[in-house]
Amino acid sequence: MKLSSLPSYIQIKVMPAGKVPLLLRWQLWWWKKRTFRLDMRLAPAQWYILAFVEGSLVSVLEIVRRRGSVGGDSLTLGLLGGVITAPRWRGRGYGSALLKHAAGFICDEMGCDFGLLFCGEGLVAFYERLGWQLVPNAYVYDQPRGKTEGHLKLMVFPCRGQGFPQGLVDLEGLPL
Repeated sequence: MKLSSLPSYIQIKVMPAGKVPLLLRWQLWWWKKRTFRLDMRLAPAQWYILAFVEGSLVSVLEIVRRRGSVGGDSLTLGLLGGVITAPRWRGRGYGSALLKHAAGFICDEMGCDFGLLFCGEGLVAFYERLGWQLVPNAYVYDQPRGKTEGHLKLMVFPCRGQGFPQGLVDLEGLPL
């Protein structure tokens, strides 16, 4: 679904985390708490991309821009996480619309080398349909106890059509 083909009653907003109104921040926190197992420390979102239908929030995702490394080489990564569509709105393309918008934002506005996300096996095909690529690299991220190896699937979105480098991916910070 192209953003230009969205009906006029659907609004997509990109918001810096610091500009999200308090009531909406609470709603986002509650959605994330209900949807994900939060047994690890996560990076705070820097940006939100939100979909509203007739003024009601229906879908959200979070983004963090960060320097990370792959095989020891530094890259600028757009970490994408917290992808949630409210249950009654699922299957209508809102999450897909946000992900397409996010890929453009990460590559064009943020100037990243790659978008990067983690997901369960059951979501790989969904993200692949939207241009994300499954990569076999092992990855680590920071936690209070030190570097932690990731076990979810690692997917990337190449911003300049380049292949993803081989080697260990180090997020050099908390995951999103």
